[in-house]
Amino acid sequence: MREQLYPLTGLRGLASAWVVLLHLQLLTPALMPHVPVLSTIISGGNLGVDIFFMLSGFVITYTYLEKLAKPAPGALKRYLWLRVARIYPIHLATMLLVLCLVLLSAAAGSPPEAGRRFTPVNFMMNLFMLQAVPPALAWNDPAWSISTEFAAYLVFPLLAPVLIRLKPRSAVVALVTILCAGMVLLLLITYSAHEWPYWSGYALMWARIAICFPVGALLCVFWRANTGLAASNAAWMVPVSLAGIAVVSLLTPPAVALDLPVLAYPFIVLLLFGAAGGVGACNRALSTRFMQWSGRISYSVYLIHFPVLLVVGQIVGIAGVEAGSPLAWVLLLLAFVAITGAGAALYSFVEEPARKLIRRWTAPHAIPERG
Repeated sequence: MREQLYPLTGLRGLASAWVVLLHLQLLTPALMPHVPVLSTIISGGNLGVDIFFMLSGFVITYTYLEKLAKPAPGALKRYLWLRVARIYPIHLATMLLVLCLVLLSAAAGSPPEAGRRFTPVNFMMNLFMLQAVPPALAWNDPAWSISTEFAAYLVFPLLAPVLIRLKPRSAVVALVTILCAGMVLLLLITYSAHEWPYWSGYALMWARIAICFPVGALLCVFWRANTGLAASNAAWMVPVSLAGIAVVSLLTPPAVALDLPVLAYPFIVLLLFGAAGGVGACNRALSTRFMQWSGRISYSVYLIHFPVLLVVGQIVGIAGVEAGSPLAWVLLLLAFVAITGAGAALYSFVEEPARKLIRRWTAPHAIPERG
């Protein structure tokens, strides 16, 4: 059993909160008070997804590298089922919730604009986690990322035999190469989006996972050989990295921030390396009980917050809420409570029970070995 890297769990909670704040600001602007510096940093909240992607590459490598480099009988099958258990139950639950909201809106006489999104074909593509594959769109907007992440899970067993043979120096060279080339690619996609807007969205989805997941995996390879270096630098690396990400978000033009402030990527790499070091005041803060709890429920919060905000947005419109009014503050508080409560409930009653059930079902003794 590998040692749990507690600060990385807390970091997941922060990344999820950043995405939620971004969507609160975009979908319910009447509720979010405009604080110049804070509002600008919140505009970079899409980076929370890229933190998720790098964390995923790091943690998957940390957990499964030896198991999949030379897999024992049944190991690959168990790995794939556990990855399905990690993401699919909540994806299915939130997709069905959005379906219910769409049907209720239609019954109330105000069906949402369907376009390509709310169609039977698109529903089936979402059902099979193909929502990031053209021409599909995610019924639950944030779910695009789990489509690309599951693709990375499928590719990882092919990467493991290569990663385990890499020396730390080679891992750093590969990491820097992918990072630099990837940042240039993302900048090209971002600034050419006005010329090919339909395809630029899909290009960004797949480019982000193709860059961030292997960067996280390579970072883990280097970290495994240099845990002492990570620990000795964690005290300054984590706060400096957080500050760097914030500064990049502040200096990024608002129109670009909604796509991706890619110049923050090197700071995310340093942040993960420092957080994995596990020492320092910031890492202790990330390891508190509250941050561990927020990290555990972060995936459920990430997928449930958008449907909740759609309902909150309808309430704000019907009530005619004015920005800064007492009612706006009350609804903002209720929105936070609803998102957190719904995320915690989904984690407790869907995500964790489903994961435990599939884990028991795929336990090594339950998988017959083939002679």
